[in-house]
Amino acid sequence: MSTETLTAFLLARIAEDQAENEKLLRRAQDHELAIQEPRLLGTTIPGWYDWPLVQDLAARVLAECEAKRRIVEECQGWDAELDGRGALGETVLRALAAVYADHEDHREDWRP
Repeated sequence: MSTETLTAFLLARIAEDQAENEKLLRRAQDHELAIQEPRLLGTTIPGWYDWPLVQDLAARVLAECEAKRRIVEECQGWDAELDGRGALGETVLRALAAVYADHEDHREDWRP
């Protein structure tokens, strides 16, 4: 199996995850600033969101995106014929892709 297509798929999904979570993080920061305005003090926060918790979660997902990107890039450089790690790299890439199995571009032959 060529891992180039799988790698491209993974890097695209990771970029989408990162973009969505950056939006979420900006929104959480905007809400936190908005509820600190003196005219809003003592009012009910819609949905009772704990915005610092949302910020922490979004920041963690962004860190996970960076970690996944590094893993994909590292596995991409493994060659089974040269160093014997290619099969392990493919296994790792397939495991990462399983998270996106419901995506329309995910291919059945990528399943672990």
